[in-house]
Amino acid sequence: MRDTNTQTTRLLLVRHGESTANAQGVFSGWSTSVVLTELGRRQATLTGIGLRRYTHIDALYTSTLPRTRQTAELIGAELDLEPIPVDGLREIDVGEATGKAIADLATLHPRLLREVDDESIMIPWPGGESHFQLRERAMAAIEEIVERHPGQTIVAVSHGGPLGWIVSTLASVPARPYREFRHQNCAVSELLVPSNPFRLPAELIRFNDCVHLLEDAG
Repeated sequence: MRDTNTQTTRLLLVRHGESTANAQGVFSGWSTSVVLTELGRRQATLTGIGLRRYTHIDALYTSTLPRTRQTAELIGAELDLEPIPVDGLREIDVGEATGKAIADLATLHPRLLREVDDESIMIPWPGGESHFQLRERAMAAIEEIVERHPGQTIVAVSHGGPLGWIVSTLASVPARPYREFRHQNCAVSELLVPSNPFRLPAELIRFNDCVHLLEDAG
């Protein structure tokens, strides 16, 4: 009889494809008007094709924001999976900075210019969230997803902020700065996560992998 306590979940994390906000260089946060560009749609389709390398993927989860849902729908079309929306996978709410130029960060939120540390992690964006709030909800969502699928392979489509915290928290104990785990558009990170019960650390198999997008460059 198999010892279920040794089960691991193969977690495939995907950042959304290029969005209109990415192309414009502005903060998108929780904006529902930010969607994928044509390039972003191609990236998502190529990601779905690339994920076919796995014999079986059991479930596909996504942030509820339009840019991630569009990405997940295009991936799901290649994998014959219906995306399951999860609010906890949303990007950080940047509040009043939504739609503002990223180049203006020094004016908008000067204390976030430095690495997020024990002090600044608690500082919320004006009208929005702190990185502490982002990390806590993103990890709660991932823990619930992983425990729902012991021994299975799942895909979760999210954003740069949540993905940085998720990989940092899962794969490094103590956690390294989340900015060390930046993801490009439609990059894939793969982890083996102890899932019955959920526990840390996870094994990081690959990080920010974009090889599946090279076809688009050609």
